[in-house]
Amino acid sequence: MIETFGQRLYTATEVSLLLGVSRETLGIYARKAGVPKRIIQRVRYYTEEEIRTLLQIPGQNIREGVSL
Repeated sequence: MIETFGQRLYTATEVSLLLGVSRETLGIYARKAGVPKRIIQRVRYYTEEEIRTLLQIPGQNIREGVSL
């Protein structure tokens, strides 16, 4: 996690571990949700709001009880 301009940014690896999905699956979910790509030094980052958006995609198999 890094903090920039008052926003916390989480790496794709951190988010995939949090949600319990692979990074490839996370990328598919991000495309479906229309989450913009934010890449800094070849690492993709997500904001907390984008992670919440990913949690709302219907038909995905994400553990219950995940909170930010």
